[in-house]
Amino acid sequence: MRILEDNLYILDEVLVDFETFILSKNLFWHLMGRSPSGIRLPKISLGGIQLLLDQLTVQQTAMDQEQSSQYQDLLHLWQRNTKTWLAASAQKASREIKMRLSLWKAYLIDLEDNPDEISSLSQEVHHRVILSRLSNFLPHSSLPEEIKSQLNVLEMRHPILNIAGSFIWDHQLEKVYSRAEFPILYAKPAQAKSQLA
Repeated sequence: MRILEDNLYILDEVLVDFETFILSKNLFWHLMGRSPSGIRLPKISLGGIQLLLDQLTVQQTAMDQEQSSQYQDLLHLWQRNTKTWLAASAQKASREIKMRLSLWKAYLIDLEDNPDEISSLSQEVHHRVILSRLSNFLPHSSLPEEIKSQLNVLEMRHPILNIAGSFIWDHQLEKVYSRAEFPILYAKPAQAKSQLA
Protein backbone atom coordinates (compact mmCIF):
# COMPACT_ATOMS: atom_id res chain seq x y z
CA MET A 1 0.00 0.00 0.00
CA ARG A 2 1.32 3.43 -0.91
CA ILE A 3 2.07 5.93 1.85
CA LEU A 4 -0.60 8.44 2.83
CA GLU A 5 1.20 11.52 1.48
CA ASP A 6 1.59 9.91 -1.94
CA ASN A 7 -2.04 8.81 -2.08
CA LEU A 8 -3.30 12.31 -1.25
CA TYR A 9 -0.97 13.79 -3.85
CA ILE A 10 -2.09 11.33 -6.55
CA LEU A 11 -5.78 11.97 -5.85
CA ASP A 12 -5.16 15.71 -6.06
CA GLU A 13 -3.37 15.25 -9.41
CA VAL A 14 -6.23 13.11 -10.74
CA LEU A 15 -8.80 15.77 -9.87
CA VAL A 16 -6.86 18.69 -11.37
CA ASP A 17 -7.83 17.62 -14.87
CA PHE A 18 -10.59 15.07 -14.29
CA GLU A 19 -12.87 16.54 -16.94
CA THR A 20 -10.26 16.04 -19.66
CA PHE A 21 -9.72 12.45 -18.57
CA ILE A 22 -13.37 11.45 -18.22
CA LEU A 23 -14.27 12.90 -21.63
CA SER A 24 -11.28 11.33 -23.39
CA LYS A 25 -11.29 7.93 -25.10
CA ASN A 26 -8.42 6.75 -22.92
CA LEU A 27 -9.05 4.22 -20.16
CA PHE A 28 -5.84 5.25 -18.41
CA TRP A 29 -4.69 8.72 -17.41
CA HIS A 30 -0.91 9.10 -17.52
CA LEU A 31 -0.03 11.29 -14.55
CA MET A 32 3.24 13.13 -14.94
CA GLY A 33 5.98 13.78 -12.39
CA ARG A 34 6.77 12.28 -9.02
CA SER A 35 5.05 11.96 -5.68
CA PRO A 36 6.31 13.54 -2.41
CA SER A 37 8.26 10.33 -1.67
CA GLY A 38 9.81 10.37 -5.14
CA ILE A 39 7.89 7.54 -6.82
CA ARG A 40 6.87 8.03 -10.44
CA LEU A 41 3.18 8.89 -10.64
CA PRO A 42 1.12 6.00 -12.01
CA LYS A 43 -1.10 5.72 -15.02
CA ILE A 44 -4.51 5.38 -13.45
CA SER A 45 -8.03 4.37 -14.48
CA LEU A 46 -11.43 4.85 -12.88
CA GLY A 47 -10.97 1.47 -11.22
CA GLY A 48 -7.51 2.47 -10.04
CA ILE A 49 -8.98 5.63 -8.51
CA GLN A 50 -11.49 3.47 -6.62
CA LEU A 51 -8.64 1.39 -5.16
CA LEU A 52 -6.82 4.62 -4.28
CA LEU A 53 -9.92 5.83 -2.42
CA ASP A 54 -10.10 2.49 -0.60
CA GLN A 55 -6.52 2.97 0.59
CA LEU A 56 -7.27 6.49 1.76
CA THR A 57 -10.32 5.22 3.64
CA VAL A 58 -8.13 3.04 5.85
CA GLN A 59 -5.46 5.74 6.13
CA GLN A 60 -7.88 8.27 7.62
CA THR A 61 -6.91 7.31 11.16
CA ALA A 62 -3.28 8.27 10.44
CA MET A 63 -4.15 11.70 9.02
CA ASP A 64 -3.26 14.87 10.90
CA GLN A 65 -5.72 17.77 10.87
CA GLU A 66 -4.34 19.32 7.69
CA GLN A 67 -4.33 16.01 5.82
CA SER A 68 -7.83 15.20 7.02
CA SER A 69 -9.08 18.56 5.78
CA GLN A 70 -7.34 18.05 2.42
CA TYR A 71 -8.81 14.55 2.14
CA GLN A 72 -12.35 15.77 2.82
CA ASP A 73 -11.97 18.53 0.23
CA LEU A 74 -10.67 16.06 -2.35
CA LEU A 75 -13.43 13.58 -1.56
CA HIS A 76 -16.11 16.24 -2.05
CA LEU A 77 -14.50 17.29 -5.33
CA TRP A 78 -14.40 13.66 -6.46
CA GLN A 79 -18.08 13.18 -5.63
CA ARG A 80 -19.03 16.41 -7.37
CA ASN A 81 -17.05 15.47 -10.49
CA THR A 82 -18.53 11.98 -10.76
CA LYS A 83 -22.06 13.43 -10.38
CA THR A 84 -21.37 16.09 -12.99
CA TRP A 85 -19.99 13.52 -15.41
CA LEU A 86 -22.31 10.65 -14.49
CA ALA A 87 -22.98 9.40 -18.04
CA ALA A 88 -19.34 9.74 -19.13
CA SER A 89 -18.18 7.95 -15.96
CA ALA A 90 -20.64 5.08 -16.55
CA GLN A 91 -19.51 4.77 -20.16
CA LYS A 92 -15.82 4.71 -19.25
CA ALA A 93 -16.49 2.26 -16.39
CA SER A 94 -18.32 -0.08 -18.79
CA ARG A 95 -15.32 -0.09 -21.13
CA GLU A 96 -12.93 -0.74 -18.26
CA ILE A 97 -15.12 -3.58 -16.98
CA LYS A 98 -14.71 -5.35 -20.33
CA MET A 99 -10.94 -4.87 -20.19
CA ARG A 100 -10.63 -6.07 -16.56
CA LEU A 101 -12.86 -9.07 -17.26
CA SER A 102 -10.64 -10.00 -20.19
CA LEU A 103 -7.46 -9.72 -18.07
CA TRP A 104 -8.99 -11.72 -15.20
CA LYS A 105 -10.23 -14.36 -17.64
CA ALA A 106 -6.75 -14.63 -19.20
CA TYR A 107 -5.22 -15.17 -15.75
CA LEU A 108 -7.73 -17.89 -14.88
CA ILE A 109 -7.09 -19.64 -18.21
CA ASP A 110 -3.35 -19.52 -17.48
CA LEU A 111 -4.12 -20.98 -14.06
CA GLU A 112 -5.83 -23.96 -15.70
CA ASP A 113 -2.74 -24.66 -17.79
CA ASN A 114 -0.24 -23.93 -15.03
CA PRO A 115 -1.47 -24.34 -11.43
CA ASP A 116 1.74 -22.69 -10.18
CA GLU A 117 0.25 -19.41 -11.40
CA ILE A 118 -1.76 -19.40 -8.16
CA SER A 119 1.30 -17.75 -6.61
CA SER A 120 0.45 -14.65 -8.70
CA LEU A 121 -3.08 -14.36 -7.31
CA SER A 122 -2.25 -11.54 -4.89
CA GLN A 123 -1.13 -9.40 -7.85
CA GLU A 124 -3.66 -10.51 -10.49
CA VAL A 125 -6.71 -10.33 -8.23
CA HIS A 126 -6.74 -6.51 -8.38
CA HIS A 127 -8.51 -6.89 -11.77
CA ARG A 128 -11.29 -8.80 -10.00
CA VAL A 129 -11.56 -6.26 -7.20
CA ILE A 130 -11.66 -3.39 -9.70
CA LEU A 131 -14.49 -5.16 -11.54
CA SER A 132 -16.56 -5.04 -8.36
CA ARG A 133 -15.60 -1.46 -7.53
CA LEU A 134 -16.50 -0.18 -11.02
CA SER A 135 -20.10 -1.16 -10.36
CA ASN A 136 -20.32 2.08 -8.31
CA PHE A 137 -20.48 3.99 -11.61
CA LEU A 138 -23.24 1.87 -13.14
CA PRO A 139 -27.03 2.07 -12.81
CA HIS A 140 -28.20 0.48 -9.55
CA SER A 141 -24.50 0.21 -8.53
CA SER A 142 -24.43 -3.33 -9.86
CA LEU A 143 -22.50 -5.20 -12.52
CA PRO A 144 -24.61 -6.35 -15.51
CA GLU A 145 -26.05 -9.85 -15.09
CA GLU A 146 -24.09 -11.04 -18.13
CA ILE A 147 -20.80 -10.03 -16.44
CA LYS A 148 -21.82 -11.63 -13.15
CA SER A 149 -22.68 -14.83 -14.98
CA GLN A 150 -19.33 -14.91 -16.80
CA LEU A 151 -17.46 -14.35 -13.54
CA ASN A 152 -19.42 -17.10 -11.82
CA VAL A 153 -18.68 -19.60 -14.61
CA LEU A 154 -14.99 -18.67 -14.72
CA GLU A 155 -14.44 -18.80 -10.98
CA MET A 156 -16.45 -21.98 -10.38
CA ARG A 157 -13.92 -23.79 -12.58
CA HIS A 158 -11.28 -23.01 -9.94
CA PRO A 159 -12.48 -24.34 -6.57
CA ILE A 160 -9.02 -23.61 -5.17
CA LEU A 161 -9.96 -19.90 -5.26
CA ASN A 162 -12.76 -20.59 -2.79
CA ILE A 163 -10.67 -22.26 -0.09
CA ALA A 164 -10.86 -19.91 2.88
CA GLY A 165 -7.60 -18.54 4.20
CA SER A 166 -6.12 -15.30 5.45
CA PHE A 167 -6.31 -11.90 3.77
CA ILE A 168 -3.80 -11.73 0.89
CA TRP A 169 -3.31 -7.93 0.71
CA ASP A 170 -2.00 -5.46 3.30
CA HIS A 171 -3.88 -6.31 6.51
CA GLN A 172 -5.03 -2.70 6.95
CA LEU A 173 -7.21 -3.07 3.87
CA GLU A 174 -9.37 -5.73 5.52
CA LYS A 175 -11.41 -2.81 6.86
CA VAL A 176 -12.70 -2.03 3.37
CA TYR A 177 -12.63 -5.51 1.79
CA SER A 178 -14.78 -7.77 3.91
CA ARG A 179 -14.65 -11.54 3.58
CA ALA A 180 -18.38 -11.54 2.74
CA GLU A 181 -18.01 -9.13 -0.20
CA PHE A 182 -14.51 -10.12 -1.40
CA PRO A 183 -14.00 -13.80 -0.50
CA ILE A 184 -11.34 -14.16 -3.19
CA LEU A 185 -9.06 -11.82 -1.19
CA TYR A 186 -9.10 -14.47 1.54
CA ALA A 187 -8.09 -17.40 -0.67
CA LYS A 188 -5.81 -19.83 1.17
CA PRO A 189 -3.39 -20.69 -1.68
CA ALA A 190 -2.00 -17.19 -2.08
CA GLN A 191 -0.36 -16.19 1.16
CA ALA A 192 2.14 -13.72 -0.37
CA LYS A 193 1.34 -10.09 0.37
CA SER A 194 1.28 -7.58 -2.43
CA GLN A 195 0.87 -3.88 -2.98
CA LEU A 196 -2.09 -2.55 -4.89
CA ALA A 197 -1.44 -1.41 -8.40
